[in-house]
Amino acid sequence: MKKLTVLASMLLCSTLASAQSYQSFTQLYVQKIDSDYQDTELWSVGSQYYFSPKQTLGPLAEFDYINSKSNVKAGYADNDYYDSWNVGGELFYGNLLLGAQYYKSDYDQGSADTKSFSVGYLLSPNLLVKLQAVAPERSDTHYSVTASYTHQLQGKDYLGFTATLDEDLDAPGFSSRYFTHLGDERYLGVGFSYQKIELSTADLEYSDEDYWSATLDYYFSQTSSVGVSCGDDNSFSLAGKHYFTENLAMSVNYSGATDDSDYKTYGLSLIGQF
Repeated sequence: MKKLTVLASMLLCSTLASAQSYQSFTQLYVQKIDSDYQDTELWSVGSQYYFSPKQTLGPLAEFDYINSKSNVKAGYADNDYYDSWNVGGELFYGNLLLGAQYYKSDYDQGSADTKSFSVGYLLSPNLLVKLQAVAPERSDTHYSVTASYTHQLQGKDYLGFTATLDEDLDAPGFSSRYFTHLGDERYLGVGFSYQKIELSTADLEYSDEDYWSATLDYYFSQTSSVGVSCGDDNSFSLAGKHYFTENLAMSVNYSGATDDSDYKTYGLSLIGQF
């Protein structure tokens, strides 16, 4: 009898451990957009498959800062003004990364597509350098280089950094995320991003704009979380997410603006992880 109890406990632990590794992620999303300029709904579905399991960091929605798993993905979105679809993937051959993505949108006045290609190298498990080329149908190809680094802290805690430079070195970007275990099943994630954007007017006068945003995610447990974000463009958002099982989750979000634009969005997602 004692042996059967021990065996049952081992099987239960094994089941829980394996349930925290996932390879397939699918999301169905609906968003209501309400503003002075438009009142519409956006529907989208997207799926991504990894060829080897991804291990969670505790919460079922948290994974390594740097992805090193080969994967393929596809998505489709539709609203009153356009519909779009995309396919893409990443291949890790040893430490070498090769990636590609194709995006196409159709709207009343025509259609447009964008192709992107990337090549990268994992200098170490914590450092990835990547060169990317983005080729829109009606404009010049844009090149950029990105470096991502993870500084591992105690346990599964980490501090992640990503820096991006474009070909002209005039639009740098930077982002960072801190993830930590607070104790029991409570976790905290804090993020910050900065981007310099070059803008042009009709008479070809150029100016630089700085944009920053910050995010905070608090996990009550491995299955439930709330999040807030804000940006210097007067935007903010609130979100909540809960896993009803280890494979099925729902999230809700609201975003708005603190200025007079009267821009609001309401979103609902159903998520499957297997």
